[in-house]
Amino acid sequence: MSGYRVRRAVAADVPALLAAERAAAERFAGHPLGERFLATPTAEADFDDAIAEGCLFAADAPGGGAIGFAIAGEVGGHAHLEEVSVDPAHGRRGVGEALVGAVIAWARARGHRAVTLTTLESVPWNAPWYRKLGFRNLAPEELSKELRALLDEEAERGVGRAPERVAMRKELV
Repeated sequence: MSGYRVRRAVAADVPALLAAERAAAERFAGHPLGERFLATPTAEADFDDAIAEGCLFAADAPGGGAIGFAIAGEVGGHAHLEEVSVDPAHGRRGVGEALVGAVIAWARARGHRAVTLTTLESVPWNAPWYRKLGFRNLAPEELSKELRALLDEEAERGVGRAPERVAMRKELV
């Protein structure tokens, strides 16, 4: 990740974060959910809220300028990684992993013992990549009612259903 850095995002980053998200979503071209991801970017108000809550992290390219982000939150009182997006022009350099690391540090600082997320099972830069970072798939009986409700809500929004859409967890102990 030479020359890149991760920091808390600020309001001035929002246009660049939207551009990074759009570029990352274009990687889904040809995937059955590709058009859905391109058509439903994060709302600017959601970025503003995450900035105000201190849970939006930006990655800067060497020389400056945001090229990716991670949003943290809570689901059912537990730390949750809501999204990671990195402009593919800066991919495969450890930027995404560093952004996940920022969310993990955020979770630890708040006393959380684990981080959860939801993602797509069959996309190589989704569930398989998160497994490399120490996340594991949750079995249906391990899902909290809040995670189950989130998966249901995501299915209603058209971003995948089980077994394609999965919940994952990484222990922080």
